[in-house]
Amino acid sequence: MKGNGLRNIAGKTSPGAAAVTAALVLALALATTGCRNDGGFLGQTLELRAQVWTDGWNGNYTQFSESRTVTSNLGGTGEITDGRLSFSVGRPADGYLDSIRDLVRELEGEGWNRVSVNPDTAMFAFLDLMVPDGGLTRERSVKTETQTSWSEVFDYVYYVFVDRNVTISSEGASETDRGSGWSWTGTFDSFNITLREGWNALHFRHEATATDDGNIENEVERRTLSHADPDNVRWILNEWGGWGW
Repeated sequence: MKGNGLRNIAGKTSPGAAAVTAALVLALALATTGCRNDGGFLGQTLELRAQVWTDGWNGNYTQFSESRTVTSNLGGTGEITDGRLSFSVGRPADGYLDSIRDLVRELEGEGWNRVSVNPDTAMFAFLDLMVPDGGLTRERSVKTETQTSWSEVFDYVYYVFVDRNVTISSEGASETDRGSGWSWTGTFDSFNITLREGWNALHFRHEATATDDGNIENEVERRTLSHADPDNVRWILNEWGGWGW
């Protein structure tokens, strides 16, 4: 079964460092960015304003009420004050940008077929938000289980800067794998995404179901990538020493 490699694409902590460091639920509809526009384009300056939560287990959120300083791998200024995130960042310095072809190679390595990009001279960077001894991610995750089946949904929103308009597309792919007592089928939906010069949102979704009849476990997985900034995800605070770290 493929790994969730898109979760590992992120911004850098210093110029010249690798661009793969980051962190792509069932929740109440919650508008979490103050500048959200249709199509996922967020402007030349990214302004994030949101309530912060901690995630206990399987979407059991707890509203965060403390304060923390917030930094990022791309500069900017921000803080959490009494549980509310406030963060602003403009254009990252050129030394923090990477070739858009790095993203293409990562997507192809994760199962998408015939990924193309135009122009391939574009540069990009993903935002990674950090607090002392921890980090902030915008996500949701739900898993259900019975004695003979389970299902899960994972959503992740990335904030990506591009230095010019760029289109990324894939015709999608499907593959299967089998072994002793198990089978796996994966579908990677086609996409055609235009990122506009400035800040954009990218929405990664992983869905999986599995059934076990006592002889074989059959797992079906689906992954999608879209230019969207959905409302049903939340800013989750993870700190070292917390339940999930």
